[in-house]
Amino acid sequence: MPTAMPTRAARPEIGQGIDDFHTPPALAAERLAFFQAHGLEVILQAPYQRPFVHSAFWGRERRVESIRVEIRRDLYMDEATGGKSGSFKGYRRS
Repeated sequence: MPTAMPTRAARPEIGQGIDDFHTPPALAAERLAFFQAHGLEVILQAPYQRPFVHSAFWGRERRVESIRVEIRRDLYMDEATGGKSGSFKGYRRS
């Protein structure tokens, strides 16, 4: 599996949830490199672990590949008002 920056804060900018069964190493490495190339701090397995996979396929069907991506909300919204921040469109395009 790829390596990410060590945990610095309670809330990383990007959290990637991966697992050995449903997340191929190449997929995890590609996503990690993408976010890091955009200057974002990426932490694996924090704040949430594992990707989302329907329970009918969890741990049974290797063709179901998944990665969980959590984006810290202060990067795309004004937390005081709940509205979109000026950077919202940039994150939406990515």
